[in-house]
Amino acid sequence: MEIFKMKNPQPEKTNQKPNAIAEPCCLKKKLILLISVSILLLVLSTNQKTTAQNVATTKYRFPYNLTYSAQKFMLPRELTEISGIVYFDKNTIIGIQDEKGRLYFYDIREKKITREIKFFDEGDFEDIALVGNSMFALRSDGLLVEVENFTSKENLTVKKYFTPLSLKNDCEGLCYDKTTNSLFIALKEMNGIKEKDDQPGFRAIYSFDLDTKTLSEKPAYLIKISTLDIPEKYPSKSKKKSGEIKFKPSAVAIHPITNEIYVLASVGNKLIVLNRNGEVVYKTGLDKKFFPQPEGIAFSPEGSLFICNEGGDGTGTLLRFDMK
Repeated sequence: MEIFKMKNPQPEKTNQKPNAIAEPCCLKKKLILLISVSILLLVLSTNQKTTAQNVATTKYRFPYNLTYSAQKFMLPRELTEISGIVYFDKNTIIGIQDEKGRLYFYDIREKKITREIKFFDEGDFEDIALVGNSMFALRSDGLLVEVENFTSKENLTVKKYFTPLSLKNDCEGLCYDKTTNSLFIALKEMNGIKEKDDQPGFRAIYSFDLDTKTLSEKPAYLIKISTLDIPEKYPSKSKKKSGEIKFKPSAVAIHPITNEIYVLASVGNKLIVLNRNGEVVYKTGLDKKFFPQPEGIAFSPEGSLFICNEGGDGTGTLLRFDMK
């Protein structure tokens, strides 16, 4: 900093003490200013990252209102123990129940079963998946049954595929993934094929390759249960008294438009949505009034969502939700 004398315009001498003191003071101020600006930029950068992450989370728009169904169907006695469904055509949902190896064609216009096809002896069948002219059925011990030409009793043939999965895994959900030409199998319990491979705190989805008819050695997707706490909806139904989060998949389906993976859980009453990277992009609790025991999930090609509830001591139900 230079000092000027208003009454004496002559240049100051270079050995004046004020200048000798002013120079280090100026450097100190610049250093303080530089540090302050750096801290401010760091804070702004952190805020921007946090905001971006929040926006990325809040940007997801779940396309259904699960508190209002477009249609509700009271299912007949044969489907009280309904455990899985697939969309067949605009008038028909095919269901299976967990006590008999039979396919039930339910007409949503006439609100009744129009066909019943037996493909296997009694067994704990949990879900079904439609692939071309074949219907695949999943038993809780990991057995896959392929019913070729399932709409024709005369030409119907049955094939069995034994997977390494077992009752310890409690296989519950099944769907067809056309992207990989495979079946997704959602497990309710142990996520490893062997006990030594089990990873506590996770639920697994395995992939069954339809070209090679083999199961993936490792899960295609692992879902971390601790990330599924849902405090904003029905907290008493999403946790045990101990605070442990409950999430045991009962069904899985691929959205026909977004290609996202929907996982339904009867134990824990939840529905979550995964993207193809396995990230949970949406999670919600399900109200027991509408979803007393959600066991099956399916989509129409236009995106209408169907969820079925096992009846228990009451009546099984089928709900339809249209996209917003």
